[in-house]
Amino acid sequence: MFSGFIVGGQYCKFPALQRGNNVVIWLLTASLIWGFSFGLIKGLGTGIDPFVLGVIRAVLAACFFLPWRFAGRRAPLPKKVQVQAMICGFIQIGLMYGPYQLAFKYLKSHEVALFTMTTPLIMAGLIALSSRQNMTRLGVAVLVATLGGMVVAWKELGSTDLQIGLALVTLSNFLFAGGLLLWKKWLTPVSDQQLKLMLPYFLGAALAASLMAALFGHEVRVYSLNEWALFLWLGGVASGLGFYFWNKGALSVSVERLAVANNIKLPMAITISIFVFGETVDWPRLIIGITLIILALRLAPGHRQTK
Repeated sequence: MFSGFIVGGQYCKFPALQRGNNVVIWLLTASLIWGFSFGLIKGLGTGIDPFVLGVIRAVLAACFFLPWRFAGRRAPLPKKVQVQAMICGFIQIGLMYGPYQLAFKYLKSHEVALFTMTTPLIMAGLIALSSRQNMTRLGVAVLVATLGGMVVAWKELGSTDLQIGLALVTLSNFLFAGGLLLWKKWLTPVSDQQLKLMLPYFLGAALAASLMAALFGHEVRVYSLNEWALFLWLGGVASGLGFYFWNKGALSVSVERLAVANNIKLPMAITISIFVFGETVDWPRLIIGITLIILALRLAPGHRQTK
């Protein structure tokens, strides 16, 4: 399990974080970054064409990782591996960005965070289709995690906007889950070269986002300084660092635990919405929801090393 950070090219470990029952630091860091992004997209990004925003995010993230393409003394990644990374980025980010960011036009930021709770169920279904393993324990874990998400901020689907928003987020969850599982299946053997994997990964994302913008985008305009600040955050931090940390963590845990860990960002996003963006929430329900998600992590089938 990865439990530390990189300083000067050297990996520094935190022994306290190396227990098998803990979610790795990479997943927690990505969840914290994405927790801020929900409110920022809702506050600054809803006036931007969501498909154009997807292109900008992916291109900036690719630029962020360009220096690592030429770093180190190792041989270049095999073309097959680069193509696999591009396919993962094409699905997990490029195709996902459009419906995900469009959902903010119909939902509040905490509602978008809430509806991402379906991702573990989608991942469980994809795992069931691709393997013959016993799904009972995983099914219990993801159901408990989903119940935790519902307790935090459930709202009746009483309006058309909520129904459309839910459909968009569910589609984005499916694309995210599919790309993530492919990443784990194909790229675990080369996980020590993840920094070099990120450039083809985001190039694939940029290709998909560009195709979606060409088909569905409506507006390219001059953007304000605040909007460019949002682009830099979403491209370099939320997309660049966020997906680097999340996908690195994905190579460190079992697919079962990864499916449940996805819901960590839900209470984080809602908590950040309370203290940073001024949204209100029912505190007892938030505490109960977080408790259920932690319980789900404990119920998930045990961690297993992939290296």
